[in-house]
Amino acid sequence: MLTRTITGGDVGVDIAALRAAKAVGLETGGWMARGWRTDAGTKPEYAEQYGVQQLDTPDRDARHIRNIRESNAVLLLARSVLSSDMKSALAAIRKPGDTRPYRIVEWGEYDIVRVLDTHRDAVVRFLLEPGRMIVSVVGGRDQFVEAPVQAWLEQVFREVQRLQ
Repeated sequence: MLTRTITGGDVGVDIAALRAAKAVGLETGGWMARGWRTDAGTKPEYAEQYGVQQLDTPDRDARHIRNIRESNAVLLLARSVLSSDMKSALAAIRKPGDTRPYRIVEWGEYDIVRVLDTHRDAVVRFLLEPGRMIVSVVGGRDQFVEAPVQAWLEQVFREVQRLQ
């Protein structure tokens, strides 16, 4: 039963996921780089707003690793999983011996809304699998994706809650 969403709190997919989870009543949290660093500046208010904590390192890739390690499943949403900011997340997800389930949704140069809508039912089914209580949502840091990703995740999370 999905109860919590965690992210690294950066702009783009991370903050969209925290906002969507909070909007539907899921617990939120996760780990951010030391200094509460995001591409939009420092965000210490996220500790109170979303329950995120800061790591003792300024290494932003470390947040992916910590959040993935503390989750039961990973949802990666990005324009491309080959982008530089997704490499550490992919390495953590595909670490030898780690059997943590993950789902990747890439939109590339296509219309993000159409691609997300195409994957909605599959992501809902993924999150409904037994043992998926804490999902780490990892994604690109493009601010333009925040609104469509948040709206889509709210739909996904509501459907998961309805079916649980």
